[in-house]
Amino acid sequence: MERGTGYTHHSTVQAQGFKDGEAKIKQAMARNALLVDPSLEVIRVADLGCSHGSNAIHAVDFVAREIIELRDLKLSSSSSSSLEIQAIFSDITANDFNTLFSLVPHLQGKPYFFSGVPGSFYLRLFPRSSIHFAMTTFALHSLSKIPEEITNKESPAWNKGTMYIDRSSPQAAIEAVVRQAKEDLQNFLQCRAQELVTGGLLVSKFLIRTTRDLEGPLHNGFQEAWKDLIQEGIISQESLDTFNFPVYFRSCHEVQDAL
Repeated sequence: MERGTGYTHHSTVQAQGFKDGEAKIKQAMARNALLVDPSLEVIRVADLGCSHGSNAIHAVDFVAREIIELRDLKLSSSSSSSLEIQAIFSDITANDFNTLFSLVPHLQGKPYFFSGVPGSFYLRLFPRSSIHFAMTTFALHSLSKIPEEITNKESPAWNKGTMYIDRSSPQAAIEAVVRQAKEDLQNFLQCRAQELVTGGLLVSKFLIRTTRDLEGPLHNGFQEAWKDLIQEGIISQESLDTFNFPVYFRSCHEVQDAL
């Protein structure tokens, strides 16, 4: 496989999801006074949970171009032309930053600079009041960790027989993951509140449940494939009983509760 193409080829749904939300992002940016402040000579844009495909490049490029267009429209040519944009890609340390940066278009003579910051977005990533525009797209369903009790065979929360929280999970397991998801979302927001400058923008797009059904869009196919491997004797039942994905799709109510 050609380097850097794998994730791009398997993330078309995420790419379309960002494209579908571009009009809303443009509206929010157009109402933001900070982005057209003539005293700002550097604007920092951070993509949190960027992964390593072309989606991140497109998202940051979209925001940067929109900032430049807004300033061209509302400011004098001298104020607009002096602007420099720092695009910051951030993801966990295991992310393939080498592949990501091989996709970055290095445009000579353009006021556009790229950098990477490894780390979990559930922790502080940047100095206080340093980011003007932060965004995360289709990443907040990933939890910071799996609650220990759902992998403990002696616990009433042991999530046996499934790798996700679903309708077959014990109530104690569901409650443990809901608590973890709430804590994570609150930590995410508290960290961004410290990192964003006053008047800065935070755009978060993530999947939520609109029904009581706990099963999300990732659940069925992968889990059924895993069970097929168990039936064929390739892997053991214990491999499923002791494995849990750190993924949870919050409900609207759960998001509001965290806020």
